[in-house]
Amino acid sequence: MAKNRILIVDDDARLREAITDTLMLSGYECTEASGGAQALDLLSRLRISMVISDIQMEGMDGHRLLNAVHVKYPQIPVLLMTAYANIDCTVKAMRDGAVDYLTKPFAPEVLLNQVSRYVPLQVADKREPVYGDPRTEDLLEMARKVARSETTVMITGSCGSGKEVLSRHS
Repeated sequence: MAKNRILIVDDDARLREAITDTLMLSGYECTEASGGAQALDLLSRLRISMVISDIQMEGMDGHRLLNAVHVKYPQIPVLLMTAYANIDCTVKAMRDGAVDYLTKPFAPEVLLNQVSRYVPLQVADKREPVYGDPRTEDLLEMARKVARSETTVMITGSCGSGKEVLSRHS
Protein backbone atom coordinates (compact mmCIF):
# COMPACT_ATOMS: atom_id res chain seq x y z
CA MET A 1 0.00 0.00 0.00
CA ALA A 2 1.43 3.37 -0.97
CA LYS A 3 1.88 5.81 1.87
CA ASN A 4 0.82 9.41 1.64
CA ARG A 5 3.78 11.41 0.33
CA ILE A 6 4.45 14.88 1.69
CA LEU A 7 6.62 17.27 -0.33
CA ILE A 8 8.81 19.45 1.90
CA VAL A 9 10.04 22.63 0.19
CA ASP A 10 12.62 24.79 1.96
CA ASP A 11 16.02 26.18 1.03
CA ASP A 12 17.29 25.34 4.55
CA ALA A 13 18.51 21.74 4.30
CA ARG A 14 18.60 21.24 8.09
CA LEU A 15 14.98 22.33 8.52
CA ARG A 16 13.89 20.15 5.58
CA GLU A 17 15.62 17.19 7.21
CA ALA A 18 14.04 17.90 10.62
CA ILE A 19 10.55 18.13 9.12
CA THR A 20 11.14 15.01 7.02
CA ASP A 21 12.36 13.05 10.05
CA THR A 22 9.36 14.13 12.12
CA LEU A 23 6.88 13.12 9.43
CA MET A 24 8.62 9.86 8.55
CA LEU A 25 8.73 8.77 12.19
CA SER A 26 4.97 9.26 12.21
CA GLY A 27 4.44 7.07 9.14
CA TYR A 28 4.42 9.54 6.26
CA GLU A 29 6.63 9.24 3.21
CA CYS A 30 8.51 12.45 2.37
CA THR A 31 10.22 13.97 -0.63
CA GLU A 32 12.35 17.08 -0.36
CA ALA A 33 12.86 20.06 -2.67
CA SER A 34 15.23 22.96 -2.12
CA GLY A 35 13.06 25.44 -4.02
CA GLY A 36 9.86 26.10 -5.92
CA ALA A 37 11.08 25.08 -9.37
CA GLN A 38 12.33 21.72 -8.09
CA ALA A 39 9.03 21.25 -6.23
CA LEU A 40 6.99 21.79 -9.39
CA ASP A 41 9.19 19.28 -11.22
CA LEU A 42 8.61 16.68 -8.48
CA LEU A 43 4.86 17.39 -8.47
CA SER A 44 4.74 16.60 -12.19
CA ARG A 45 6.44 13.24 -11.67
CA LEU A 46 5.28 11.94 -8.29
CA ARG A 47 1.99 11.35 -6.51
CA ILE A 48 2.06 13.99 -3.77
CA SER A 49 -0.60 14.21 -1.06
CA MET A 50 0.46 17.54 0.48
CA VAL A 51 3.04 20.32 0.07
CA ILE A 52 4.69 22.04 3.03
CA SER A 53 6.65 25.06 1.85
CA ASP A 54 8.67 27.88 3.31
CA ILE A 55 7.74 31.33 2.07
CA GLN A 56 11.14 33.05 2.00
CA MET A 57 13.17 31.22 -0.69
CA GLU A 58 15.45 32.30 -3.49
CA GLY A 59 13.92 32.21 -6.97
CA MET A 60 10.32 31.10 -6.64
CA ASP A 61 9.05 32.03 -3.17
CA GLY A 62 6.35 30.15 -1.27
CA HIS A 63 3.52 32.42 -2.44
CA ARG A 64 4.38 31.88 -6.11
CA LEU A 65 4.70 28.14 -5.51
CA LEU A 66 1.32 28.14 -3.76
CA ASN A 67 -0.28 29.87 -6.74
CA ALA A 68 1.32 27.44 -9.22
CA VAL A 69 0.23 24.40 -7.18
CA HIS A 70 -3.27 25.83 -6.76
CA VAL A 71 -3.62 26.25 -10.55
CA LYS A 72 -2.07 22.92 -11.66
CA TYR A 73 -2.98 20.68 -8.70
CA PRO A 74 -5.96 22.24 -6.89
CA GLN A 75 -6.65 19.04 -4.92
CA ILE A 76 -3.23 19.13 -3.17
CA PRO A 77 -3.28 21.01 0.15
CA VAL A 78 -0.42 23.47 0.68
CA LEU A 79 0.77 24.39 4.16
CA LEU A 80 3.01 27.47 4.28
CA MET A 81 5.58 28.25 6.96
CA THR A 82 7.74 31.26 7.73
CA ALA A 83 9.92 32.78 10.41
CA TYR A 84 8.60 36.25 9.50
CA ALA A 85 4.87 35.96 10.10
CA ASN A 86 2.56 38.93 9.96
CA ILE A 87 -1.19 39.23 9.63
CA ASP A 88 -1.16 40.56 6.05
CA CYS A 89 0.96 37.67 4.75
CA THR A 90 -1.16 35.14 6.62
CA VAL A 91 -4.39 36.55 5.18
CA LYS A 92 -2.87 36.66 1.67
CA ALA A 93 -1.71 33.04 1.93
CA MET A 94 -5.12 31.84 3.09
CA ARG A 95 -6.88 33.81 0.35
CA ASP A 96 -4.53 32.31 -2.22
CA GLY A 97 -5.50 28.82 -1.12
CA ALA A 98 -3.08 27.76 1.62
CA VAL A 99 -4.75 25.37 4.05
CA ASP A 100 -2.83 26.86 6.96
CA TYR A 101 0.18 28.87 7.99
CA LEU A 102 2.88 27.87 10.51
CA THR A 103 5.24 30.30 12.21
CA LYS A 104 8.79 29.00 12.77
CA PRO A 105 9.91 27.63 15.09
CA PHE A 106 7.08 25.20 15.75
CA ALA A 107 6.80 22.06 17.84
CA PRO A 108 6.71 18.69 16.06
CA GLU A 109 3.24 18.08 17.53
CA VAL A 110 1.94 21.24 15.87
CA LEU A 111 3.29 20.12 12.49
CA LEU A 112 1.84 16.62 12.86
CA ASN A 113 -1.52 18.02 13.93
CA GLN A 114 -1.69 20.27 10.86
CA VAL A 115 -0.61 17.55 8.43
CA SER A 116 -2.98 14.94 9.86
CA ARG A 117 -5.92 17.33 9.40
CA TYR A 118 -5.44 17.25 5.63
CA VAL A 119 -3.60 13.97 5.04
CA PRO A 120 -4.59 11.28 7.51
CA LEU A 121 -2.22 8.39 8.05
CA GLN A 122 -3.19 5.34 6.04
CA VAL A 123 -3.81 2.19 8.04
CA ALA A 124 -2.85 -1.04 6.34
CA ASP A 125 -5.75 -3.21 5.22
CA LYS A 126 -5.64 -6.14 7.62
CA ARG A 127 -6.70 -8.50 4.85
CA GLU A 128 -3.65 -7.70 2.73
CA PRO A 129 -0.30 -9.36 3.50
CA VAL A 130 2.51 -7.04 4.54
CA TYR A 131 5.79 -7.64 2.71
CA GLY A 132 9.01 -5.91 1.76
CA ASP A 133 10.43 -8.04 -1.04
CA PRO A 134 9.26 -6.88 -4.51
CA ARG A 135 9.21 -10.52 -5.69
CA THR A 136 6.41 -11.16 -3.22
CA GLU A 137 4.10 -9.05 -5.40
CA ASP A 138 4.66 -11.55 -8.23
CA LEU A 139 3.89 -14.41 -5.86
CA LEU A 140 0.67 -12.74 -4.68
CA GLU A 141 -0.42 -12.12 -8.27
CA MET A 142 0.17 -15.78 -9.08
CA ALA A 143 -1.89 -16.76 -5.99
CA ARG A 144 -4.75 -14.54 -7.23
CA LYS A 145 -4.70 -16.26 -10.63
CA VAL A 146 -4.63 -19.73 -9.09
CA ALA A 147 -7.47 -18.83 -6.71
CA ARG A 148 -9.72 -18.06 -9.71
CA SER A 149 -9.13 -21.54 -11.13
CA GLU A 150 -10.09 -25.06 -10.02
CA THR A 151 -6.43 -26.03 -9.57
CA THR A 152 -5.16 -27.75 -6.42
CA VAL A 153 -1.90 -26.27 -5.10
CA MET A 154 0.49 -27.42 -2.39
CA ILE A 155 2.33 -24.58 -0.65
CA THR A 156 5.65 -25.54 0.94
CA GLY A 157 8.16 -23.59 2.96
CA SER A 158 9.83 -23.35 6.32
CA CYS A 159 7.94 -22.62 9.53
CA GLY A 160 6.95 -18.94 9.71
CA SER A 161 7.42 -18.23 6.02
CA GLY A 162 3.75 -17.26 5.51
CA LYS A 163 2.23 -20.37 3.95
CA GLU A 164 -1.03 -19.91 5.86
CA VAL A 165 -1.19 -16.21 5.03
CA LEU A 166 -0.68 -17.03 1.35
CA SER A 167 -3.32 -19.78 1.41
CA ARG A 168 -5.92 -17.35 2.78
CA HIS A 169 -5.01 -14.57 0.35
CA SER A 170 -6.84 -14.14 -2.94
